[in-house]
Amino acid sequence: MRNAMSSATALRDLAPGALAPRALSACLGYPDPAWAERVRALLADAPVRGRRELLDALDAEGIAALQAAHFRLFGPAAAVRPELVPYLTDNDFAQARKMADLAGFHKAFGLSAPALRPDDVAVTLEFLSYLTFKRRYAEDQGWAEHAEVTRLAARAITDSYLRPGLERFAAALAERPASRFYRALAA
Repeated sequence: MRNAMSSATALRDLAPGALAPRALSACLGYPDPAWAERVRALLADAPVRGRRELLDALDAEGIAALQAAHFRLFGPAAAVRPELVPYLTDNDFAQARKMADLAGFHKAFGLSAPALRPDDVAVTLEFLSYLTFKRRYAEDQGWAEHAEVTRLAARAITDSYLRPGLERFAAALAERPASRFYRALAA
């Protein structure tokens, strides 16, 4: 627990805005004991709405129940799609363009294609956390142009993908209350 807690505290101190998306991304991972430790550590300091409810549900439900709920929600016959783009448009061509745009953001910031889709909710939240770190580092180094480019990219991703996609994702998650933890996450 100490390593996870130290990591979360370091994250909070380095770039305060990076902790919330990272904590929410972690909440979407597959539940196991290491996941639970990481989620607890990240949520301990994260400015996440409903943090107390998430921690209480995590403690109350247990790993086995959370694994079953995760499988029902996000498994092979997913009740809730964990990708943002399908919540933004039904048009296949527009979806392909949006996916390419997100992949382009990853490439522009020196990242290879993620193992999951670039519009996966957890991947996009982690990417936003990364951009927040990158912007903070550029600011600390006095690299105003780099900081501004990174800020603009984070804003574009938030405004065009995360905000509208997460609203619809959360609504879909709330409609399928598989567990107290995921209800709290959707709130």
